Amino acid sequence: MADVRGPLAGATRPRWDPREEACVRVLTLDGRLVARNLVEILHDADELRTVEGQTPGEKVAVIEFLLAICYAAGVYPASAADWPAWVDEEHALRPAAQWLTQRPDDEIW
Repeated sequence: MADVRGPLAGATRPRWDPREEACVRVLTLDGRLVARNLVEILHDADELRTVEGQTPGEKVAVIEFLLAICYAAGVYPASAADWPAWVDEEHALRPAAQWLTQRPDDEIW
């Protein structure tokens, strides 16, 4: 966990960035359960079977969060009819990973 200097002299506040810290468990295509950060999940999405959670609600929340990142990055099909071809496209989520890495460090996570 990195430290960031706060507005008070000598004060330090903890900093945690899910773009850099492994925060989501995922199941790989070869059956391994591993922890990944948000950028890795989006970049390597074609190599992952699913995201995991301790409860179904946690799994849904993670998927919704990843979808929100994709929409914020403008990485999604133009219409519902385009979804099947878009999903079959390799590396379709890599632009969202790139967008996420370019976000300012001072954004609130």
